[in-house]
Amino acid sequence: MNVPGQGIAVVGINTLALQEKKNAVDILLRFVYALGDHYGPFVDATVRALLPSVQKGVIPQLRSAAAAAMPGLVSAGIKCCVTLSQQASSVTPTPASMQPAQELLMLVINTMVEQLKTEENDEVRGFVAQGLSECLQHARESGGRVQGGLSSNFNPPLVGIPSSVVVQMVLQLRDLLTGSVNRQISAHQTVREDPDCDEEM
Repeated sequence: MNVPGQGIAVVGINTLALQEKKNAVDILLRFVYALGDHYGPFVDATVRALLPSVQKGVIPQLRSAAAAAMPGLVSAGIKCCVTLSQQASSVTPTPASMQPAQELLMLVINTMVEQLKTEENDEVRGFVAQGLSECLQHARESGGRVQGGLSSNFNPPLVGIPSSVVVQMVLQLRDLLTGSVNRQISAHQTVREDPDCDEEM
């Protein structure tokens, strides 16, 4: 390729190093789920270190692994804030005490939404979408279960998408879902028009 200032050059990719990074993310994900809220003090630094891999990971497997790690990190951040707040005052966490988790949640959500807009690999897109869904679910359940209620009943969430950006976020998600449906329709149409495709497909 033509490298500015250096002319024509051969650029190599160390696939072993990339695979090692992917494996490291997988191991980190196991630590996060094993430690839960005890991992809380390290969540912010970990998220900021991993988010570039969601966006710019050279190989799809690295982007997928980084995206898959986000829900566990968001959950650990939320639980850590709740625990610290209860230890400090023994009362329901306040918006101020949950602010670190709130900022972390929005950082992750915004990054993953933007990645969905540009990601071209279907498998990675699936991991990012699943991770985004799980992050939103953790936010919904952040208030904890209602005591004595059904397993699906939760207290009002302690973190979430601010009302000022809900409409914008919904419109972005709508566009992403529309794009996903159109891609599926196009893929099915391509299969149907392929003369080599089994008719039963």
